[in-house]
Amino acid sequence: MADSFDVIVIDAGRGGYRAAVLGALCGLRVAVVEESTWGGCCLNRGCVPKKDWYRNARLIEAVGTTDGAWSGELRPDLARALETPARCVQKVRESHLGHMKRLGGRAIAGRACLTARDRVVVEHAGERRELAGAHLILATGAATTRHSPERSRATPSRPAPAPNCAPATPNVRTRSGTVRGLQRH
Repeated sequence: MADSFDVIVIDAGRGGYRAAVLGALCGLRVAVVEESTWGGCCLNRGCVPKKDWYRNARLIEAVGTTDGAWSGELRPDLARALETPARCVQKVRESHLGHMKRLGGRAIAGRACLTARDRVVVEHAGERRELAGAHLILATGAATTRHSPERSRATPSRPAPAPNCAPATPNVRTRSGTVRGLQRH
């Protein structure tokens, strides 16, 4: 028997997390399926760590331009400077998961596969779990690609099929209006 939700969000990046929070705030039963780590590119590899690295670089640079305002030896510790973004990212990720839990949302680890218009199968650690949802949100983000002859038919309104994909059972209309009927194998 499938676990039932009003909304199933696939991927817990910035867009998926926000959609799940808004659904939960509206009183909907929400599940978020994430195959990897919560937060997506922005939290884990982009905006958040970049800002922390930049702040550390500015501090290290400032040490050399104190004009004698400090006494003693100030030395930058690059290893520790590289650790602080990881701690910051972990803290934000934990706050996202805690917020979702407080709102009554369910975080589900695993790879999601659409099996029907309202069904998702989640595979994790060799186990399969079926979810039923009145609404499905695919918030898997996007990837940039370089132009190549085999992708020449792709346009912003009609993306090229991802490698190793075959037509899935349902076609899914995305927010931009494109129809996707792909499923990774």
